[in-house]
Amino acid sequence: MSLPLAYGDETFPLIFLFPGQGSQHVGMAKELAEAYASARDVFSEADDVLGTAISRICFEGPEDVLTDTINAQP
Repeated sequence: MSLPLAYGDETFPLIFLFPGQGSQHVGMAKELAEAYASARDVFSEADDVLGTAISRICFEGPEDVLTDTINAQP
């Protein structure tokens, strides 16, 4: 079975995310969440599941809180 090399178009652009310890930076995914309701929904669900405002930490920092292992690898 052959798979296409890429997905996406002008309506639904392709997005690559490369997660991992040390790749976090304040403001990451903020524009994505501002532009797409589905991204906001994912952050909202993560906030609920984790019992903390991980979205606020990602979007606003501070960086030392974002990169703390308890937040970087919840």
